[in-house]
Amino acid sequence: MNEQTIQANKRFFETEQDVPRQAYTMGIGTIMRARSILMLVSGQEKAEILRQVLQGPVTPKVPGSILRFHPDVTVFADEAALGDGGGMNSFL
Repeated sequence: MNEQTIQANKRFFETEQDVPRQAYTMGIGTIMRARSILMLVSGQEKAEILRQVLQGPVTPKVPGSILRFHPDVTVFADEAALGDGGGMNSFL
């Protein structure tokens, strides 16, 4: 990873040395060509973006929203990520 990415992510780790120096990346086209997609979502801090992905408009501002066009997506979300519900139970 480049230095900017390392600096941006070091807040998630105990020390800067713990920040991974390599990572896999995958574009939306590659993801959409997958036979099936499994999305794991946990934590209250993900509730709003999960709502946008599942219920908001499909838009480049929310790249995950494109998953609604995929024929086989399974979402596993904990209660915290589901937030106050917001009608998301209809997607589960």
